[in-house]
This record gives sequence, C-alpha cells and structure tokens, in this order.
Amino acid sequence: MEIKEKIEENFDSFDPKEYLREYYSMIDFENDRLLEFFYSCYQDMKPQATLLEFGIGPTLYSLITAATKVNTIHVCDRLTANLHETQLWQKDAPAAFNWEPFIRRVLEIEGMHMVTQEDIQKRATLLRRKLTHFYFCDAFSQPPLPRNPGAKYDIVQVNFVPESITSSLDKWETALCNIISLLKPSSTFILTTLKNAAYYHLHLKRFPAISIDETLLISTLIKYGFKKSDITMESISANLPYRGYDGMIFVKAQFH
Repeated sequence: MEIKEKIEENFDSFDPKEYLREYYSMIDFENDRLLEFFYSCYQDMKPQATLLEFGIGPTLYSLITAATKVNTIHVCDRLTANLHETQLWQKDAPAAFNWEPFIRRVLEIEGMHMVTQEDIQKRATLLRRKLTHFYFCDAFSQPPLPRNPGAKYDIVQVNFVPESITSSLDKWETALCNIISLLKPSSTFILTTLKNAAYYHLHLKRFPAISIDETLLISTLIKYGFKKSDITMESISANLPYRGYDGMIFVKAQFH
C-alpha cells in the first residue's frame, strides 16, 4: 500500500537555507532556462523603473539582469526568515548564500565572454545598491503590502508564489488578483509558475501547490485586465519529476 506523504500547510516550518540547498546548489536545466527568461524580459526594457519582486523567498537569481535596467528594486515576503536571508546577501554578510555561479551564468547569457571575478563583483555591487526596500507581504490580503498600502509599481515580478502557497484554486486566484493590483497603468507583469503541480518537495517535506496550466493562466490574466495580445508565454518540462510538478510556465504581460 502506498503511503502518502503529509502536505505541510504551515510555512513556519519552511527552511530558507534548506530550500536554497535543494533548488539552487547548481544551475540545472530549470535554473538555466529561468535565467534566460529573465534576460529576455529585460533586454529591451526601458530604464528608470521601480521593480517589485513579490514573494522573493530567500532567492535573488531573478534580479541579476533586472539590476541593469531598473532604478530601484523592492522585495517582499511573508516569511521573516526569507527576508533575513536576502538581507544577508544585500549586506554581503559571510553567512549569505553564494549567488556568484548564477551571476556568472547571467553575464554569459548577456553575451559577456571570459567572465572574471571582477565582472561578477561589479554586478553583485550593482544589485546590492539597487535593492533598497524589504517589505512584509501577504498575497491573500488586500492590500497585499499592508505597510505600504498605496504602492504601485512599473514592474511586478512574482516567481512560484500564488500556486505554491495554497491547495485551493480559489485562493490561488485571489492571490494572483491581489498581486496584479500592485501594477501601475502601462506596466509590466512577469510571472513564473509551476505547471500541473500536486506539491513541491523540500528535503523530506511536501508543501502545497495547485495544478494550473497555460489555458487557465491565460483566462485568469484576461479576467483581471490583461489582453491576450499583450501576453507572451512559454513552457518547459520539469527535469526532476519527483519534485511534484510537470514543468514551468513563464509569462511576460503588459498591463494597461
């Protein structure tokens, strides 16, 4: 008889360092495609924008190219431990996670040949300077940034958040709607999401996720103000199926 593993609904047990070890200790197929996607999002981006990364977690990979194109980066998360982890890196603390391999790979994707340690440090310094605000957020509340309730952004990025914090489709839609509410008129929405997820794995624990696909995602974005013609989307297959999802969906959309 198959024994089903328990799904952890309490995110207080989420360990940022364990998450980083499991998902970002190497640049695998999924991570490489993510870095290429963020490069494609920002290569033609107009400068002088303020970016919000909603639900940053303990990660920074999605901001490496963005730092060259925006004036200011704000990040937020519901878990204090995740914000602490990102602040460790921002302060260049010895205990911070080492993102240098990801920075090196991004510089290669951007077209730099023979990346040096000096090149890596230059990009790291730029990103640290652009990271100016760290907020608490709650995707299920309105406003989702309770300590900055009137905030609106030129660019909102959200990576693996709405589908990875609930097992309820209704709550997923609520979270997505609340995050979209942070967009200014004529802004850009960047989203990466798990595809057909049942859960996601973290060491010996499983955390909740819901199953969404391209069709559901497009229809929901249209419902909340996007035009189909302004949505670009691509999908990849998961390289480690045991993690609990079939693949990933990448979206860039213009919000009017």
